[in-house]
Amino acid sequence: MNKKSKFLVIMFIISIFMLAFFLFWGNAYDLMGFVDSTFATGIILFGFAWLIYASNFGIFDIAVYGTKKLWLVVFGKQDKIAKTYFEYTSSREKVAKYIYLYMGFVGIIYFSVSMVLLYIYYQ
Repeated sequence: MNKKSKFLVIMFIISIFMLAFFLFWGNAYDLMGFVDSTFATGIILFGFAWLIYASNFGIFDIAVYGTKKLWLVVFGKQDKIAKTYFEYTSSREKVAKYIYLYMGFVGIIYFSVSMVLLYIYYQ
């Protein structure tokens, strides 16, 4: 099993745990409870995938760099981060494309299941 398929399996396992968490948290084990749980799981996974995708394009770089720089200066460990913002952005590694694609794919699956269950509920 290669790295990509392992990640997909791990995403499905994490999503099942998320689904169980939302079911227990909502304390609703009827059809509407499953609709809510699958919707929450799908939206959270898709949202995280979208944030990772946006982060790969450097949208959050200045905020992350500034926050890291502030906390490292406050705690006296300022040598652990790049000296300039340009050095930080040029040395930063991007997240592999399959990570946010698979995460978004699993999120869309759960969102679709939620819409089907909602349709069944109102029939």
